[in-house]
Amino acid sequence: MSVSKLKNGSFRYRFQINHKQISFNSPVKLSKKDQVLRVYQIMSEIGMNTNEHNKVLLKATNALDSKNTTYVYFISNHRGAIKVGKAIDVGLRLKTLQTSSPYELEVIKAIPYCGRNYNQGEKFWQNAMKQHFKPLCGEWFEAEDNDVLKVISKYQNLDMEKRQT
Repeated sequence: MSVSKLKNGSFRYRFQINHKQISFNSPVKLSKKDQVLRVYQIMSEIGMNTNEHNKVLLKATNALDSKNTTYVYFISNHRGAIKVGKAIDVGLRLKTLQTSSPYELEVIKAIPYCGRNYNQGEKFWQNAMKQHFKPLCGEWFEAEDNDVLKVISKYQNLDMEKRQT
């Protein structure tokens, strides 16, 4: 990732993965974590493939201060099952789960939690999933990726409100 300051005072970030250049501007200088998370978001928006997406997620989790940030993740097997769990290193968790899955797994969403509220975050999202989808086993739910993303979108503001109280 490279960063340059523009004449107007904003910053331009450039990132390359598999010979593809991604760039974006920001009015403020971003931390390494925020830079990589922004690239991850852009990749989601433009639909880059799973392997490239997961490489960036690995970089994002490696750029974080693991003592203070934990993620609630949503991992899909693209066959109607979604796992909701928590991990400090989502990329490593994905690799661990992949070894025991006959299907390719993909992180479809990872929500960062700082401090100790990640347990509440995991419980919040598992309860939200239970309201909309059939539980399969443990932290797995019967659901399609797009439907889960809609539920996340629906509940994300409520989750933010709960974190602030």
